[in-house]
Order: sequence, then C-alpha cells, then structure tokens
Amino acid sequence: MSGIAGVVRFERELSDDSTVSDLLRGLEHRALDGSITRRHGRAEFGYAHTALRRNHPASDHIDVCARTNRLIVVDASLHNACELAESCGLASARDPQVVPIARVLLAAYEKWGKDLADKLRGDFALVIWDPATKELYAARDAFGCRPLFLAHRLGEFAFASEVQSLVAADFVELKPNMVALSDFIVYSTHRAFEASFVQGINRVRAGHYAVIGSSGMTQVRYWPVPGIALNVDVGGQEDLASGFRRMLKASVAANMASVDGPLAIELSGGYDSSAITLLAAEHLAATPRGTPTHLVSFVYPGLTCDE
Repeated sequence: MSGIAGVVRFERELSDDSTVSDLLRGLEHRALDGSITRRHGRAEFGYAHTALRRNHPASDHIDVCARTNRLIVVDASLHNACELAESCGLASARDPQVVPIARVLLAAYEKWGKDLADKLRGDFALVIWDPATKELYAARDAFGCRPLFLAHRLGEFAFASEVQSLVAADFVELKPNMVALSDFIVYSTHRAFEASFVQGINRVRAGHYAVIGSSGMTQVRYWPVPGIALNVDVGGQEDLASGFRRMLKASVAANMASVDGPLAIELSGGYDSSAITLLAAEHLAATPRGTPTHLVSFVYPGLTCDE
C-alpha cells in the first residue's frame, strides 16, 4: 500500500527546508516505486508510491489545480472513478479516457465541496489544501482501510499515513498517550478512536472528514452506520439474504475489475474469505481474466494459528 504525507503553515510561507522529505523517509517501506512531492504557497504534500497496477504513475495521485491552486494528495482504490470523471465532465462513456485520480477528485471537490467523501466508493485517504479558505480537507473511507494521522505545532499542521513518520520527522516528541494506552490495555480497544498511542498525534476517524484551519480541527461523520432491521419474518429474512449476496457479489466483481494485473485472493480459513473466494470463482467463470489469479494464505511455523 502506498502512503501520503504533507505539511501546511497557516500564517507564513514554507521555508526551503522540507519537512515533507523527512516525513517521506518514515514511509520508505511504502515507496517501493519511489516518491514524489508537490508544493504550492504554504503547503507541501508528498506521495510514497507502490504500484499495484500497470500504467500507474505516482503523479496520478498528487496534483495542483492550475485555476484554484488547490493541492491534493490521495492514496486510494476507487471503484467509481470513471463515474466521477464523467459526472465532472472529464470523460464520457462514449469517449472513455484514463483521467488521473487526483485530477478527478479536485474536480469532484469543486463540484461537491465537503460532501466529496460521501460520493466515493472504495477505500481512500485524501487531503486537499484550499489556499482561498486556508483550510485542509482530509477524509477516510467508511471502514478506515487507509490510515491517516495528524499533528499540530506552532502554526503548522502535518499529516502522514503512519505515526512513525511524524515521530521520525521530529514533528512531535515521542511521548505516550497514557489515556489511549490505558483504554487499550483495560478494554482491548479505543474508546476515543480519534486518539493515537502517541501524545499530540490524532487520526481522521473512519467514515469521517476533517476540516483543519489555524484555529483547530473539526471532524464530521459523513457515513452513518446503517440501522439493523428487527422482527423480520421468514420471507423478509430470505429477501435480506439474497440482497446481501447480490451486494457482496457486486463488491467482489468491482474489486476484481480494479486490478489489471495478476490477482491474489487471501484465504484465512474463515467463512468470510471462503465466501469471497467462491464468489470470485463465479465471477471468473463468467468473465475470464487475461492474467493469472492466485490463492494465498499465511502460516506461522510452530504456532497453532494461521493468518
């Protein structure tokens, strides 16, 4: 998985010494195919690139809008990128073209503003700097598949895909967040999902977008957890089961279609991965691929556990 990082100074221009280079050094393991940076005014962003598909350059994920000067960096796998591009007038079904995802999202942000995150289908972490409002817009997918951590100091705001990136760049001092640690030790989970184990570093919560300015940060939930239907009769349960299977099958097909190279399906030994594998086999039978498909699993010698 690739990674993103960046820094913004709200009250003054960036100096020549690049904090982003230091942040990217903490993401070198995510940059198997190199890294790239973009700077404009008070903001500089970086993208640590690991190509998962052919014809997948790092420059597709970081850009500056020539008209609005908005700066974006995104780590994402979106299933509806083509539909977004068409909706924003960047492509059409009759004349399809490959539009860089960063360009698509800049156009989508101009169209929908802070409602952008709710329009995306897939997993993502993205950050947009708007020099007109002097605000950062940061968002994560509903399930939080792509991480995104934030830190603030002396009129500066930094973000990165991993906590260690912010610590290694000396943006924050390595001090434990005792509240978050004690919560995890006692309850085996976070009650405050926004906090990290390092004091001064927070995360954008799954299913949320954050708006960050010189006065602070506000997080807004854009994806509410759907309600659960109760007291469903037998016929209703069958309808729910068939509806769930239809949506899961469509999701598996969309994920497979987003990979244009060799495909790997991980088997962990549970019902969920087995169900996904069976649906993938159905899809392959109906829509053969030109590249190989592999089944993989992980074992730990000497331990009675799998993946």
